[in-house]
Amino acid sequence: MGRRAKEGVGIIVDDEVDKKVSNWYPINSGIMRMDLELQEQVSVVHVCAPTEDADIIEKQQFYNDLQRVANNTAESRRKILIMGDLNSRVGNVVRTGHGVIGKYNGEKTRN
Repeated sequence: MGRRAKEGVGIIVDDEVDKKVSNWYPINSGIMRMDLELQEQVSVVHVCAPTEDADIIEKQQFYNDLQRVANNTAESRRKILIMGDLNSRVGNVVRTGHGVIGKYNGEKTRN
């Protein structure tokens, strides 16, 4: 023990959904985009964000890449669904998100 898995994203789809996949884009080890042709054009962006212990440059790069993917997807007039592990923290100290994040989600900060 002592070693931790780090990074990597993927999307598993069944045969029915696979027929509707028009393209997919591996952005980096923490972000990928899959385009679906449904009744509307939809892009699924799957993410695995850096944890709080990652250095600030790594975190900034991740969110810059995610913003770029979101902007490019919006420019193509596709609907976008962002999902995955954003490595958010829980705890009862709320410094941001006032009115959005409640104070009853735990006593410890975890990641």
